[in-house]
Amino acid sequence: MMSIQFFILLFIVLTYRLDAKNFHPGLYKADKHHITILNDDNYRKILFEEAGKSMYFVEFYAHWCGTCKRYAPIWIKLADEAKSWKNVVKFAAMNCGDSLNSPACTDLEIHMYPTIRLFPVRPQFNPPLHGATDFDTEKKSIFLSQILDEVEKSNKTFWPNLKPFKSQNLNDIFPIGKRQKYAFLIIENDALIAKKTIMDFSDFLDTFIIRRTNWNENADLLKNLKIDNSSLPGLVVIENINDRIFYRLYNKNLFNKDSREELSALIKEYIQTAPYINHQLLTTTKTPETITAQKSEQIDKIVSKVSMQDLETGLHLMLRNEIPQSGTIKEEEFYALRRWIRTLAMYFPGRKEVRNYLANLDRKLSSIKSSHITGDEWIQMTKQDQNSESYLPESTEWVHCKGSTPNYRGYPCSLWTLFHTLTVHQYKLRTDMSKSGNFNLNFSKLNKNLRNF
Repeated sequence: MMSIQFFILLFIVLTYRLDAKNFHPGLYKADKHHITILNDDNYRKILFEEAGKSMYFVEFYAHWCGTCKRYAPIWIKLADEAKSWKNVVKFAAMNCGDSLNSPACTDLEIHMYPTIRLFPVRPQFNPPLHGATDFDTEKKSIFLSQILDEVEKSNKTFWPNLKPFKSQNLNDIFPIGKRQKYAFLIIENDALIAKKTIMDFSDFLDTFIIRRTNWNENADLLKNLKIDNSSLPGLVVIENINDRIFYRLYNKNLFNKDSREELSALIKEYIQTAPYINHQLLTTTKTPETITAQKSEQIDKIVSKVSMQDLETGLHLMLRNEIPQSGTIKEEEFYALRRWIRTLAMYFPGRKEVRNYLANLDRKLSSIKSSHITGDEWIQMTKQDQNSESYLPESTEWVHCKGSTPNYRGYPCSLWTLFHTLTVHQYKLRTDMSKSGNFNLNFSKLNKNLRNF
C-alpha cells in the first residue's frame, strides 16, 4: 500500500509541472548561436532590470513564419560576427509565435515578424518602444555599421572609444588617471574595419587601448610618423613606460584583404609577448583569427609525434624541482623566468587543463610588481589554485624518454623534446599568416627565451 507521503510528493511534482512554462524551442539555441533567448518569464529582467552595460539587439519573430525562417541564418551570422562585442551589445531573440510569449510581445507592441529592435543600456519600461529603436529588416547588411555608429556617438566610458584620434601628441592616447601601458593606433583606409577591430577587443579596455585615425582627421600626425597612402592600413604600437612614449610602426606591405583579421592577429601577438601585463588573452578571448578547428588539428598532429606524459613530467620537474633550487630568483633571472613562462603559456601544445594551468601561472607571475621571487614563494605559486580545469600532474613517469636504466634519458630528454615541440608549434600556428609572403616569419623571440632560460 502506498503511503500518504508518496501522494503528497506526487501532488507537489504535478503541481510544479502544471505551473512551469514549456516554451517552444524556437529557431535559435543560446549556447550554439551566441543569441540570448528572451521569453515572457525573463525579458523584463534582462532588458530592463539587470544592471548591465550592454545594449540588446533583439529579433522578434514567429517560429512558423516563412520569412522568419529565411531570416534566421542571417541573424545567426550577424550574432557570430559580433560575439566578441558582448560587453557593448548582445544579440537576442523572442519567439512571439509561442502563445506563452504573447503577453510580452503585446507589452512590447510587436505587430509584424520579424521586428528588429535595439534596446539601449538599462532602458525604462515605457511603452511603446521603451526607448528602443526599430531597424529596417531589409537593411540587414548595414546593421553592424548602424550599431557601431551608436557606439561612436556615445560618451560611455565603459565602451570602446570609436571616435577618430585627432591629437598630434601620442601621449594623449592614454586617458588621464588610467594605468594602461600599451595602446594601438589603427591608421585606417576603411573606417568600418577599424571600428570592428576595436570592438573585437572590447573585453580588454582596462588592459590596453585601441584607437583609430586617418588622413582626413589627423594628417599632421601621420606626416610626423612618415605614413603615406601607399602603406594603408597601418598599425602603430605605443608603449607608455614611466611616462615616456615609445612607438613602432607596422604598415608597409603588411595587410591583405582580411585586414580585420590581420590587425587582430598583430594586436594579440604583441600583447601576448609584452612584459608588465597580465596575460589574459590566452584563456579568455577568441578574436576572429584565434583558435580554429584547423589550428586545433595542427596541435593534434604535433602532440601525436611525442609523448604528452614526457612533456608534462618534464614540466613538473622543471617548475617544481629545478627552478625553486635558487634561494631567490631576481633581476635578470626573474625576467628570464617571466619570459619563459610566457613562452610556455603561448606555445605549449598539450591538453587544455595544462594549458590553462600555464596561462594562470603566467598571469600570477605577471602580477608581481617586484623584480624578485623566493624559491618558496615560487613553489607555492606552482601548486596553488589547481582544479579540474587547470592543473599540472605531479608525475615522474617517462614513456619515450625512459632510459635503459634510471640514469639515462629522462629529464634531459624531456627538455629537448619540449624545446623542439615549442618551436614546431610556433611555426605551425604562424604558417597561415606567412602564406601571403608579407609576414616576416622568424623565431627570434622564442629562441631568445629558450637561450635565456
